[in-house]
Amino acid sequence: MIYKLNIDRDTHKFCEFLLKKCESLGVRILRNSTVAAVHTHDDSLLLKAVSISSAGSSQLTNLNRTNLVISAGPWSDRVFKSLFPFAKVQIPLNVSGASGNNLLIRTPHWKPSDDDFGCDQVYLDNVIVGGATLDVSTLLGGTMYVGGYGADPEELPALATQVQPQPNAIKAMKKLVAGFLNLSEGESIEVLKEGRAYRPEVAVGRPIIAKLPPRLLFGENVANVGDESDHSTNAHIDVHGGVFVNTGHNSDGVALGPGSGKVMAELIRGVETSVDISSLGLPT
Repeated sequence: MIYKLNIDRDTHKFCEFLLKKCESLGVRILRNSTVAAVHTHDDSLLLKAVSISSAGSSQLTNLNRTNLVISAGPWSDRVFKSLFPFAKVQIPLNVSGASGNNLLIRTPHWKPSDDDFGCDQVYLDNVIVGGATLDVSTLLGGTMYVGGYGADPEELPALATQVQPQPNAIKAMKKLVAGFLNLSEGESIEVLKEGRAYRPEVAVGRPIIAKLPPRLLFGENVANVGDESDHSTNAHIDVHGGVFVNTGHNSDGVALGPGSGKVMAELIRGVETSVDISSLGLPT
């Protein structure tokens, strides 16, 4: 499959744009920080505050919040388990094999006028052992993204900074891509960056976008608490806040992010969602 795009599909630039936009709207970004605990109102178990643990500090910072959204990509299930160890549900992520190595290379023989023709995206099928599809995409400015090579399954590391590309897979990708490029004799691929990305793949094969009632989060501790709203429908949504999950978009997270975020904002506000998400609840 070959696609011609009139825009730059550099996902890094897109994420940087979103970050700056959020900061301009007053969103506070806490880096090197972890939600250490969740605090609720004793009479209803609705969310009251969260405790934040920051690197380099032995003290916890309490933030008064009525909404908590768990959207940590492939780490979402670990975050959920750490905050709600007695929950009657879990986020069924399967990410050990849902990952791909990638390369950012210099486009051979690129010249500035090439950007006038937009970007190309090519999917190569049946060229990788195991049936994975290789994605080769040109970017504006003379670079090219190559990704999708799954290679050997690995357990998800604790931190994103610990994710490393697999040398054997990178070597195979370089050799494979070189065969499709118009390289001059003796010319080699100029690699600018090597990487590996884990995809938040849900075992049920679709994303999870839902609000979770206390009865599912606190186990037997919530026996006397009334059920708010069914977590898998667009029925009545308690406007007093709560715990939400937004994850499992697999390899389409960046593309689906804006729409998924809009729906999540509607859930939090307690209004009817723009699209039907009744099938995107957390499996029980």
